[in-house]
Amino acid sequence: MLTFFAWYFSSEQVEEKIEQQFLRQANQTVELISERMRKYEDALWSGVATIHSQSYGIDYDEWFRFSSTLRLEKRYPGINGIGVIYSVEPNDLEAFLVSERKVRPDFGIFPQHDNGIYLPITYIEPVDANRKAVGLDVAHERNRLQAALAARDSGEAKITGPIVLVQDSEKTPGFLFYTPFYKEADSGLATVVERRENFVGLVYAPFIFNKLLEGTLDQSKRAIDLRIEDNGFILYDEHKEGQADSSYKKEIHVNMYGREWIFSIWSTGSFLEQNHSNQPLIILFGGIFIDSLLFALFFMISKRNQQALALASYLTKQHREKTAELEVANAELKEFSYRTSHDLRSPLVSSIGLLGFAIKSIENDKKAKALAGLSHANNSLQQLQILVEGILDLAKASHLDEPDEPVDLSLMLDDVLMKMQCMENADRIVVHKNITEGTVLTTKKFRFQLVLENLVSNAIKYQDVKKEVSWVNISTEEKDGCFILSVEDNGLGIPEDLQPQMFSMFKRFHSNVAQGSGLGLYMMKKSASILRGDMVFSNGKEGIGSKFSLIIKL
Repeated sequence: MLTFFAWYFSSEQVEEKIEQQFLRQANQTVELISERMRKYEDALWSGVATIHSQSYGIDYDEWFRFSSTLRLEKRYPGINGIGVIYSVEPNDLEAFLVSERKVRPDFGIFPQHDNGIYLPITYIEPVDANRKAVGLDVAHERNRLQAALAARDSGEAKITGPIVLVQDSEKTPGFLFYTPFYKEADSGLATVVERRENFVGLVYAPFIFNKLLEGTLDQSKRAIDLRIEDNGFILYDEHKEGQADSSYKKEIHVNMYGREWIFSIWSTGSFLEQNHSNQPLIILFGGIFIDSLLFALFFMISKRNQQALALASYLTKQHREKTAELEVANAELKEFSYRTSHDLRSPLVSSIGLLGFAIKSIENDKKAKALAGLSHANNSLQQLQILVEGILDLAKASHLDEPDEPVDLSLMLDDVLMKMQCMENADRIVVHKNITEGTVLTTKKFRFQLVLENLVSNAIKYQDVKKEVSWVNISTEEKDGCFILSVEDNGLGIPEDLQPQMFSMFKRFHSNVAQGSGLGLYMMKKSASILRGDMVFSNGKEGIGSKFSLIIKL
């Protein structure tokens, strides 16, 4: 029975490991495509910036020089070209054609339509591969026009739904990628009406989906296949006729510049081969072999049955104890590696910022501020030294027992806020302190301060800069035999669907706002446990902000 249990347990572990590997590869594939789309977007916005630098207009020769500097085939594999679409009112159409025909006598706009606006593809490079698209009026077709108008009204990059490019001889699915430009910088246009009135045109890129995927993903290096759909239309499909059902499947929905792309991902035979493990069978047959030997041994020494049972019981107990010790040691080793990559970083960053503050103060002949900054930097480095010593102690012993000591919370908070002054946008934060001066808590000082610093720095890093006033409220109270430290802000908050994962390792929610390792909330949760308490989150809807409460039993 033990053999079959070990076999079953091992099989479940192998299955879970394979599934995690599949999910990791699936997410990496989607992220590669998303990252490549962001890179294409950067190229389009660079075209907008170039047009702005030319007083919001650019001619054929200037666009050719700009596109040549991009080195599209080398730096942006998968893109079919980059071009300019001008917005032309019906009354201005004849003058526009006259102007363009001075350089290109054969330039024309097609096809004819009565949609009330003209959006002709005026320039496109490389022109040889896209010649059929020159002069094409994207306003003639509803799909192309809707995305163009959405980009115009929002001031953001947008893509069309699935289309077939006129320059694609194979007539496979593709799409257009738009970024708008205006008579003045988009940052000065606050409303849709203003954007429409100042709209000049679009920098765009045509994409053939098969070419996009070839430039982004090397299928020979993948062990998974995928299908990409847009509103029920298949953009790309690697499913082969007669292919058997896959063991692992995943569907991921991504908002891709105004369109919802559905990624259906499944494992291939090579994936199963790469991740196949004989461990369960080895355990099964090895266990059966050992059981057979034991059975023969017990049969042969039946007269000494009691002694044999006692010996087996002893060996089983020793085995379990060793296994438990190894599991504890392994968990401590993992904890050690994570702490060395995260806990040491905060004092270093704080010290660097304070030293920079001190240097600037010296340059500005502000000796008192410089001394204060150096003093705080010294304190931070001393804390770092204690953390390093603590980690070394952890390597030598199974537990690091930091003693409890009285902590003046008001003084500690002032010290933390002083350290945070050098953070970006720290001067925008209005800090409300609701801590009675002289409040003392007996706890593990450095662990408690680490939690406080993380909470305050998160409130500063993830503030909502779009709000006129950003604030953080720091308070303490005693309630129901517990001490409660609360840090509340009106910042970006945490998306509701991601809140169940907020205390997991390597989970980040606003990576485009600030850098980080994704271990902060995880370590705060661990630290709360070490402080004989818990970390609780409230204010659960994104946009309302965050409130974290450290609850310690007195």
